[in-house]
Amino acid sequence: MSHRSIGTSNTTRSIISKGEASLNTELTDDGSNPPQPVRDNKPKKKESRDEAPKNSDEEKSERKRILDILANLQKNSNTLLGDTAELKSNMASLQTSVLTQTAKLEELEGRVDSLQTKLEADLVHTKNDLLAMKNSQSYRTRNVIITSNSFAKTPSKAEMDAVINEVLDLIGNKIVRSQTGFVTRTEKS
Repeated sequence: MSHRSIGTSNTTRSIISKGEASLNTELTDDGSNPPQPVRDNKPKKKESRDEAPKNSDEEKSERKRILDILANLQKNSNTLLGDTAELKSNMASLQTSVLTQTAKLEELEGRVDSLQTKLEADLVHTKNDLLAMKNSQSYRTRNVIITSNSFAKTPSKAEMDAVINEVLDLIGNKIVRSQTGFVTRTEKS
C-alpha cells in the first residue's frame, strides 16, 4: 500500500484509521479484544478549570460590586453632563459680556473722537480770539500811553509788544487751563 493520500478516498482512510486503532488496543490472555466501554454520545459540558463554582454569597457580592460601579459611572456621567451644561451657559454669558463691553468701548471711542474734534475747534477759536485781543489791546495800549503821558518817554514798539505778549499769554493760559485743564509751557516756567 502506498502512502500517497492524494488518491485515497474517505472509505480507505477510515479503514486505515480503524486498523491503526486496533493495533493500539491491548489483547486479553486468550487473544481476544477486551470489551470496550460504552461511549456516551452526549456532548460534555466544559467546566472552567480556572474558576471554581461560586456560591450564592460570592455571586451576590460580585453583582453588588458591579451595580455600585455602574451607579458611580451613571452619577459621574450626570455630573459631567451638568458641568458641561454649566460651562456652555458660562461661555454664552461671557460672550454676551464681551459683546456688550466691545459695544461700550466703541461708543466711548466715538465720544472721545467727538470731544477731541470739539477741543481742537475750541483751541482754534481761542487762538483766533487771543490774536484779535492782542491786536485790539496793542492799539489801545499805544493810545493810552501816548495820550496819558505825553511828556514821559514813549516805550519802544518792542517793549510794548513784549508787555502785551506777556499779558496775553497769561490771559490765554488761564482760558486754556479753564477749558482743558492743561498747563501750558509759559505756566511751567
